[in-house]
Amino acid sequence: MASNSSSTPKRSFWERHTIKVLLISSFLLIAGFLIVPRALVIVPAGHVGVVFSTLTNGTQTNPDKMLPEGLNIINPINRVFIYNARFQIKNLDVAALTSEGLNVKMQLSLRFSIERKFAGFLHQALGPKYIKTYLIPAATRIVLENVALKRAEDLYSNARTVLTAKIRRILLEDLRQISSNVAFKDSYILLNDVLIREIKLPELVDNSINLKETLRQTKEGYDFRLQIADLERSRKRVEAEGIQMYQRIIADSLTPEYLRYEGIKATLKLSESDNSKVIVIGADGNLPIILDTNSIERSKASKELGGSNKSGSSKSRNTTDDDPGNFRMEQKETIPSPNKTSAKSVQSQGN
Repeated sequence: MASNSSSTPKRSFWERHTIKVLLISSFLLIAGFLIVPRALVIVPAGHVGVVFSTLTNGTQTNPDKMLPEGLNIINPINRVFIYNARFQIKNLDVAALTSEGLNVKMQLSLRFSIERKFAGFLHQALGPKYIKTYLIPAATRIVLENVALKRAEDLYSNARTVLTAKIRRILLEDLRQISSNVAFKDSYILLNDVLIREIKLPELVDNSINLKETLRQTKEGYDFRLQIADLERSRKRVEAEGIQMYQRIIADSLTPEYLRYEGIKATLKLSESDNSKVIVIGADGNLPIILDTNSIERSKASKELGGSNKSGSSKSRNTTDDDPGNFRMEQKETIPSPNKTSAKSVQSQGN
């Protein structure tokens, strides 16, 4: 017997434990396929992950336990809920009644986001479907309550802006009241804006409101014109008073002595001119009469040319041209005269 047992060859470890190795490998492979996907969690950009611990205290509300963007390793038996932390816009249609009982169809837009560090409290209080289960119903209720206090025409005026601000304020207060943690006063949801995009009234009411608004704008236009006319009247009155005061001051300052002084100055300036002129001194008020001799000669020449066609009338025109009383007056200046009753003719040729 001893010789037979010693002659039997020994089998290797693999040959002796093949079945066990295959069973263990299969188990580990299956466990890996089941566990690894649950242990490795990828949080997309702009999102935050909330961990629900199955064996411990449930939802992780600690802000430090929120899963950031990217790859995260967690306990495979725990669950992760992904929340969108970006700005979101939710459009909703609301059918409401005004204080007159008119049907109003409104289209609103809510612009909001969630607070990343409070995502755990949001999950604990409202859950992943918070938009459908809370945000939209709350906004609809607030709109219905506030539109019922307004008239239809108020929705076309500045009251529309007031209504929007009121809806936003009340909705923010409601969001703060659902907080499950009294340690903070902020809300899980950050409501950035509430916008009323469109308001639809019955066609007859809409046309009446538009007509009324058009007439009101026309009336305001006429009132504005009346205000402008009143201001223009005040301006002209002030301008007339200024002109009257100016004329009064000038009239008081134009004394005979001052006029004679200005006449002397004007005569001196005229004497420096290169043009030929005749100054007649001794008229009424001692004011000189200035005659331009060049203009006189041109007038005489033109009349002589015009009278060449009729000889009879030419003599009369020449006689008239020789009359100094027909000279054209070019400039009139004031010059003092030593003798008011005498008149002198002075002809000066400028150098």
